[in-house]
Amino acid sequence: MKNKFFSRVFMALVVCILSFSMSSCSDSKLKVVVSSLDAQCPQSLGLAIELTHVFFEDNTVVYSYTLDEDYASIDNLSANPESVKNNILTMFQNPNDDMKQFIDMVIDAKADVRYVYKGKASGKEFATTVTAAELQEGLKNGVATGGDKLSAAISSTNTQMPVDTGSGIVMTKVEDCGDVVFYFASVSELTTFNMISANAVSVKENIVNSLKSLDGAADRLFFKLVVDAGKGLGYRYSTEGVDDTVDVVISNAELREIIGE
Repeated sequence: MKNKFFSRVFMALVVCILSFSMSSCSDSKLKVVVSSLDAQCPQSLGLAIELTHVFFEDNTVVYSYTLDEDYASIDNLSANPESVKNNILTMFQNPNDDMKQFIDMVIDAKADVRYVYKGKASGKEFATTVTAAELQEGLKNGVATGGDKLSAAISSTNTQMPVDTGSGIVMTKVEDCGDVVFYFASVSELTTFNMISANAVSVKENIVNSLKSLDGAADRLFFKLVVDAGKGLGYRYSTEGVDDTVDVVISNAELREIIGE
């Protein structure tokens, strides 16, 4: 099963919203920061997405991404522009120190931030822009909690559903179910479902080992949002014709250990 694959896709999509926080904002000039980040490109943000170029044009910081359409859909982004932008604005609220420095530089320059996603195979593009005024308003009225940001990340991911892992398992949605954030997984074959049910402990071990092997900011970001919200991470498996589900849950403490906190 491709749990590692799906986690990479999920967290890469989230990092598309927050990737500017990866840059160092110690320099006082916005263009220098942008040039520094561009020098690090291309950057893989996970299986589905690569940050290919960062540049400053027409008083706009532009992040250009290539999206592997085998794993994520440009059309789904294009069909949900308001949701994508609203989730980005939520992520901008109550920023950490590095992000706050960057946002301040953008606002001081009266610049905008534009995200451009291009399909690797189709060449289709989706773009969304956050203006300096919107950034400033977000900082002024920012009340987003860790839970709000987690909700925004989940909402962004659900615009990409369903996701076929290619192993007879389709991820249908991600949902905050209280103490646990669940990936909902539909299993096509009853025999596969029964194997998961009979070997839930081994399935969990495999998932944990896969998550431990993930690296980079894209992999850690979603984990941290879940941990900071005091929740665990789970997979809820179901199959047609069976009322019962199989839950494989990684506790908050276990997830915290995975990310080294």
